[in-house]
Amino acid sequence: MFAIITNIWIITLSLYFKGTWVITSLMMIAVIILLIWDHQKLIPLVSNQKDLVIKDFPPVDKIWIIAGISYTICFTFLSLFNPMMEETSGLLTAILLGLIFLTFMVSNYIYFKNRKKILQTRH
Repeated sequence: MFAIITNIWIITLSLYFKGTWVITSLMMIAVIILLIWDHQKLIPLVSNQKDLVIKDFPPVDKIWIIAGISYTICFTFLSLFNPMMEETSGLLTAILLGLIFLTFMVSNYIYFKNRKKILQTRH
């Protein structure tokens, strides 16, 4: 993904697309953050040490899977059907945005509540 986004980013910068360079720059920042986040998984690819082992990671909780699915459904509906343009769907937009906010708050509260246990399994 890093190579693809880098090429798209360079094209949008060099051809002076209006506004697109902002989106591709944000995508570049997101990819770089993800690479930094998972740097321990990438170390064996660039290291000369043959005995380097990747640490095990804890399994993903169901709350994160549910949060990801709800985010995907809500954001897909909001972007494809554009309910902000229709007068009658203001309530539907408010419900979807409320669901996104509620899912965000619940999943992060659960992480905050269990952070000591999660950090202990990573070390």
